[in-house]
Amino acid sequence: DEGIRHSRAAGLPLWEQINHVALGVGLQLTNRPDDAEAALLSATRMALDNGNVLQLGIALQCLAAWEAGADRATVAARLFGAGTAFAPLWPLMERGLGRLLDRTREQLGSDFGTAMQEGAALSPQAAVSLALDARP
Repeated sequence: DEGIRHSRAAGLPLWEQINHVALGVGLQLTNRPDDAEAALLSATRMALDNGNVLQLGIALQCLAAWEAGADRATVAARLFGAGTAFAPLWPLMERGLGRLLDRTREQLGSDFGTAMQEGAALSPQAAVSLALDARP
């Protein structure tokens, strides 16, 4: 929260956005899924609004892991496909969030790759729409 507040005060939306990602991942890894979801959705919207496709990809990768934890495997795989199409998967994210996506891979089997390809074909706007429309 502190980084978000300072970034906002300094008028640095790109820093604010990545702080939302960091907050969301931290909340997810400490079993606070509702708070994590809100932070990751904020990061996703901000990245799209700022036209920062690289940070959008990172936010979508993290949101994909959140979706995996919420047992929405197909949405998780599609968001992960979109996220990795827009940004490389950071080793830190892979180690921290990869275990959440492992269950999705197991649930979908060979359909995991198909869902990732569908996600990779999405435009940034369509990927964000998928993320927002996936809310229960």
